[in-house]
Amino acid sequence: MVFSMSGGGDLESCEGGTMKMVRALPDGGATVIVHHAAVRRYVERMIRDVKGGTVGRRERFRVVPIESPLGAEHALRGIGGAVRFDPAFWNRATPETQAAVLSFLPESPSIHLGEQADFIRTRRVL
Repeated sequence: MVFSMSGGGDLESCEGGTMKMVRALPDGGATVIVHHAAVRRYVERMIRDVKGGTVGRRERFRVVPIESPLGAEHALRGIGGAVRFDPAFWNRATPETQAAVLSFLPESPSIHLGEQADFIRTRRVL
């Protein structure tokens, strides 16, 4: 199956932030945080097409939606290994959800928030 978006296009022409994030995922697996449950299937399909294999709880790659501050605590409790954020998370999640994610996320060199998260952290401090 070749990844396609609802307006057409193939894997090679999809060069948005999500595609760049998926291509940079470590081959050993990762948890990807997205801003809404509806985005989960889109990102899972993209991961399958780029990285191969299956995506789910017991597989190399797991896609987790965080839609609310309460959801952040639940989703991030005990999280480990490589964690990446879909760039759209920082544009689409509410400021309260973003703040909850930043407060519940453990410090780890294997967790990459992305460039937009650094900007959001700086903006909150100012």
